[in-house]
Amino acid sequence: MKVFLDNNLSPAIARGLGELAKHESWSVHHLRDFFPPSVGETDWIKELGADKGWTVLSADIRLLRRPHERAALRAGKVTVFALQPGWLDLGFWDQAWLLTRWLPTLATAAAAHPPGTFFRVPAKQRPGALVPET
Repeated sequence: MKVFLDNNLSPAIARGLGELAKHESWSVHHLRDFFPPSVGETDWIKELGADKGWTVLSADIRLLRRPHERAALRAGKVTVFALQPGWLDLGFWDQAWLLTRWLPTLATAAAAHPPGTFFRVPAKQRPGALVPET
């Protein structure tokens, strides 16, 4: 699994998750690993779609609401886990801890659904089953 965190999450969290994810042969990268911080959403979405196999983890729930971004994600078959409101209210360490707890569940959900599926991830402490969004 290839995971991409956007600018709404810390690059340090991406690096930490990346080290832990090596245990499962997953890779985790931050937007700034590939793009300038000011890159537009549709630009990085198109690049990820062209590269195939990416899963996006974003705290920008609007990503699923904006028609042009949603269409680009679907066209590129980019799976998205949108963190629900409440995630950004957590401090750095709580975000890091919860994302570490959620990552195996996200990987299971991504593997069980076709590329380009959208999910919303609640801000709760115990990972649970995720239902894909239509």
